[in-house]
This record gives sequence, structure tokens and C-alpha cells, in this order.
Amino acid sequence: MKKPIVKFSVFVVFALIGLSFIFVPQKAIEFNWNQNNTIKVGPIVYDLKLIPDLTPHSSIQVISDENFTTYGFSGNGTVSEPYRIENIEVITDDSVGILIYNTTKHFIIKNCFISALDIGIGINKISKDTAVIENNTCANHNYYGIYLTNSNGIRVENNLCYGNHYGILINNALQLEIISNFCHSNTAGVYVLYTAHTIMQYNLLAYNYNGMFLSAYEKSNITENIFRRNTYTGIRMDYSKHSYIQSNLCTDGVFGIIIERSQNISISQNECTNSNIDGIFSRETDDSIITENKCSQHNNSGIRIDRCSNITVSSNICWENKDSGIWVYYGDFTNLLPPIIDNNICKNNKLGMRIWETYHATIVNNTCESNGHGILLTDAKYNEIVGNILLRNTRYGVKIDSLLSSGNEIYSNYFVCNNLNGTEDGTSQAYDESFSDWYDEDTNTGNYWTDYQGEGEYQIDGERERTDPYPMSYKCDCFETDKTSGQSYLSAFILLLTFLGVSEVLKKSNNRTLRLI
Repeated sequence: MKKPIVKFSVFVVFALIGLSFIFVPQKAIEFNWNQNNTIKVGPIVYDLKLIPDLTPHSSIQVISDENFTTYGFSGNGTVSEPYRIENIEVITDDSVGILIYNTTKHFIIKNCFISALDIGIGINKISKDTAVIENNTCANHNYYGIYLTNSNGIRVENNLCYGNHYGILINNALQLEIISNFCHSNTAGVYVLYTAHTIMQYNLLAYNYNGMFLSAYEKSNITENIFRRNTYTGIRMDYSKHSYIQSNLCTDGVFGIIIERSQNISISQNECTNSNIDGIFSRETDDSIITENKCSQHNNSGIRIDRCSNITVSSNICWENKDSGIWVYYGDFTNLLPPIIDNNICKNNKLGMRIWETYHATIVNNTCESNGHGILLTDAKYNEIVGNILLRNTRYGVKIDSLLSSGNEIYSNYFVCNNLNGTEDGTSQAYDESFSDWYDEDTNTGNYWTDYQGEGEYQIDGERERTDPYPMSYKCDCFETDKTSGQSYLSAFILLLTFLGVSEVLKKSNNRTLRLI
């Protein structure tokens, strides 16, 4: 019975790797499948060769230190010679395959295959830093492959968990190391509750419903993991605080990363591709930062924030998303501290940025290139749009589409070769149906326009007949034959000008402190 089960798991691994190309993020993790049946994830190598012959064993229940010797395990329970539960096969109809409860001795569970009714390996109320769970396979349990509760300082490394409700479940634990595990075909690959000071690194979570679900997760890191083809989301987090999500790869789900009702979360240097809805979705999450991520080819938006107080979205690259590169929504929650959206690149999306029912946001120094509209404001008031590059968008560089969007300030932006073919509303590079100001009233600074002829005000399309009263000319042949080289040169030059010219604006706009971890 052993060999068919193990062979099946290896077959699933081979099929998983062969189904599609893994796009490795810059500065994130290496993922290679070698012909010697290994997978390398970062510095960790998964050995997918069949486990050597194992010794059949009945279920194990260690509920006191004395039980370790009753079972005859080698070792003496010290740090240097832990009790060793290894190289055994537990296939049983009992509820738990291996249970360790209320012990103080050091032990290791290694190179075992466990298939029980409800739980493969269960650890509860053991002394801190006494357990290592390594290189085991836990398959086809009603509940959990590996279950850790009320226990601290456990290392869980290089285990394979598949066909369970939860591959690995952690509840009420501290200072864990969950490293280099492969969890596939579970409801959740890893499920975490009330856990802090924990490292999740180099794990491969694929073909689950949720790759990793974390609730009440604090002061912990999720770094350099791969989340591949999970049905709903790669990482889902709620009610959590003071944690980092960094350098992960999330592909082919409904969402890449979801953060809800959390605080002080840093989401950085992740790559999210090809989700059915959004790459990164943050809702009701405060005092947080989303920075240096790459989000592409999502059916909705690359990054979407929804009613988040004091959040910064900075230095991300969002491209080829079917709706927006970045989507911001606040609704009637005017008591929230407004967002800062700065230094992002949004390219080849339907909309570069969608700013919807958002108030007092700072939208500074972004580049929106080759989208439909560069920045679209809908029912958005009192926002400051400064120092952005609006480049070769097929429609408007900035569009303000309703009277409810009044009170915005748009100045020191570069409008370069937008709306070249015109619309039913005109040929301007911007559109305004509100009473917003297209200049800074303190300095009488307008915007740069490649189609400004050097005399008079610059006319903005729209029934309100708004103008930029202090326009500045920027010369560019928008119909040049060699658009690639011209555009590249133009972008670099504008970035330099923007950097030199917007420093004072940034000082004016950044009048609040972001509380980071």
C-alpha cells in the first residue's frame, strides 16, 4: 500500500511542474526542476525521489516524556540526542497518526509517511524549542496533515502535505520556522491562527483553495515563497499586525495577495501575475505600505486598495491589467487618513490609475504610459495630482469625469502625446467635468503640454470649459517614425526634470508620517 501512494504524490509533483512556466520575480526566489528529480526553491532543494523502504508502524501516542522510552525510540531527549521517530510508515484508521502531547523532551519526526483518519502529525502543549518535523509526507487526512497548537519554537521543514483539509495548521504558537514545505491539493496549504514571531520561507503552495491563510498573525515574516495555481488566493491575511510579506511569487488564482482588517503590514518586492481579479488587494488595512511589487496580467487591477487609512502605494510596476494598474476607493469613509500614491509605473492597462470616491489623496511622481486613460477620477475630491508623467495614453492623460470630483489640484505634470486620435469630446490631452484647478495657486504653476502652442491658456476638454492658465510647453514630435528610441529618451529626460522640479511639491504634500513596522 505504501509504494502506490508515494508514487502518486511524485506523479502529482511532476505534473504540477510541467503544466506551466514559472515566472521568477526579480530579487525573489529561484525555482528549478532538475532531471535528477529535485526542485530547488531558493537555497533549499526538494528531493522528489521515492522515500526508501519504511518500517510499518501502528499509530503513535506520546502523552508524557515516559512514552518516548515505552515506544523504544532512539535518543535520550536532550538537545544533542533527541528522541528520533523516523523512517516509519503509519497507515491507520485511527484519528491521529503521530500525536505528541504535554512533553518536555527534545524529539525529531523525520522521513515518515503518515496517512490517518483525521490528523497526520499532531503536536500540542510541548516545551519550547524541543521539536523538529522534517521530511515527512502527510497525505489524505480529513482535517490536518500537520497540526501544531499551544507550542512554541518548532521547526517544520521540507515536508510534503497533500489531500488534507489543511496541509499545515498552526494555532496559538510563537517563534516557529515553517521552511521549505510543499503543500498541494488541500483546502489551505498553510492555515495560521493566533501566531507571532514566525518565519514562513521557501514554501511551495500550489493547487490549494488558499495557499496560505493567516489570521491574528503578528510580528512575523512571509518571504520568498511560491504560490502557484491556488484556486482562490496565494496569501490571504486578516486581523493581523506588524508583519512583512516580501519577495513572494503568486500566480494563477482569483487574487494574488489579499490583506483585510489589518495594521502595519509591509507588502514589498512580490510578483503577482494572472489573477482572475486583482494582484494585490488591501481592504480596511491601516498604516501600511505596498512597495516595489510587480503586478501584471490580472483581469481586474494590479493593485487595489479599499478604505485603507494612512496607506502608501509606492514604486510598484503594474502592467497589462484588464482594468486598472492601481485602483483606489474610499467611499464615504472621509475620516480615514488619505493615501499616498507615488513613484509607480502603470503601463498598458485599460486605465493607468482609477481614483474612485477618494479624498485628499497625494498622487505624485507616477508614470502612466500607453494605457487607455492615464488617471481617471470618478467622484473624487480635493486630491493633489502633481509631478506625474502622462505618456502616450490612447485617450486622456487625466480625465475627471463628473461634477462630484471638484476641488482637485493638477499641476507640474507632463502631458506627453496623449489622445493623439482625439475623442468625441475633443483633442485636448485632459478632460474635466468638474471645477478642479489645473495649476498651483500658490506658485501659479501649471502643467507641461506637448501640444501647447506657447500662447494663452491651455484648453481642457469637457463641458465645464476648464483651462490651465499657466501652461508650459514641452516640445516633442508625437508622430515621429522611431517611436521606441524617441519615447525612451523622452521618458528618461522627463524623469530627470520631474525629480528636479517636484521636490518642493513633495515637501508640501508629505505632511504626515507613515507608521512603519
